[in-house]
Amino acid sequence: MQTGQSTVEFALLLPLVVMCVALILVVVMATQAQLSVVNAARNAARVAIMHTDSNVDTTRAANDAARDSSPLRPLLVDVTTHKDFLTVTVSAQWGLPLPIFGAWLPRITVKSSTTMLSETTDGSP
Repeated sequence: MQTGQSTVEFALLLPLVVMCVALILVVVMATQAQLSVVNAARNAARVAIMHTDSNVDTTRAANDAARDSSPLRPLLVDVTTHKDFLTVTVSAQWGLPLPIFGAWLPRITVKSSTTMLSETTDGSP
C-alpha cells in the first residue's frame, strides 16, 4: 500500500516540477537574449564612436558591429548623434525557440541603449 501512495504522489507532483524547471529555463533564455542585446549595443556604440571623425558611415559601422555581436535576428539598430556624444539603441524580438511551446508564449522585445562620449583624436581635451 505504501508504494502505491508514493507512486500517486510522485505522479501528482511531477508535472509541477517539470513546469517549474521549464519556467526557469525560459527566464534564463530570455535573460541571455537581453544580455546579447546589451553587448551588441555596447559594441555598436564603441565602433560608431571610433568612426565619427572619419568618412565611414557611423550608422553602417554600428549596424555591422551589432550584428556581429548578437545572434538575434532581426536586429534593429538606431544611432543618434549629438554634439559631444552618440547614443546607440539596439532592439530585437525574442521568442521561445521551441516549435510546440514557442507558439503559446508571446514574443518579447529586448532592448538596450548605450551612450558614449566622443573623444577627439587631435590630442585636445
